Amino acid sequence: MWSKIIEGSPVNKDLQAGIVEVETHNISLFQFMMFNQLLSKKNNLYLPSIIHPEHYYFDANKKGEQTIIETFGMYKDPSYLDLRPANDIVYPVKPDSNVNLVMAGKTYLKSLNVDTKLIGMHQLTQTEDGMKVKLGVFLPKTAPKEIVEGHKWHLMVEFNNGLHIAAQQHPNVFQKIILNMAIKHLEKKQHRA
Repeated sequence: MWSKIIEGSPVNKDLQAGIVEVETHNISLFQFMMFNQLLSKKNNLYLPSIIHPEHYYFDANKKGEQTIIETFGMYKDPSYLDLRPANDIVYPVKPDSNVNLVMAGKTYLKSLNVDTKLIGMHQLTQTEDGMKVKLGVFLPKTAPKEIVEGHKWHLMVEFNNGLHIAAQQHPNVFQKIILNMAIKHLEKKQHRA
């Protein structure tokens, strides 16, 4: 499937966007960041499959790289993928002006180390009583439209289930200071397309 999608697809051009927008109340960006840290630290099969039942394997490292096996876009067979954050990535869309954090990266076929030309780009913004999130996946024009639509549902399910875990995270004063410093650092560092 991926070889057909990759063939003849230009890099970062004519991408199909799958975007899901969510606004939370009483769950902060700090809590979500703590949930993400928990996910990487636990690094087991149980937690990712709670987040989405189509997560069959998950492994993460301190650099934010993830190796996953999931049914991408709820389409056909599971894919063995390597997700790699990228600071030098050309964003497929301009980030919102008030965004606190942009998480973006490329996706590779793990077994072949081949770029799928798929870009993930999530925007997170702290609000007065929660956060706004724009979850995005950008696929080559040769990808079946069902994958784009299916992955929007996938993102929504995993984000919703992740929020339930994030809501249980209660940062103390010290953690809030550190997380705020981390966000400020990342805001300066991240590139605005």
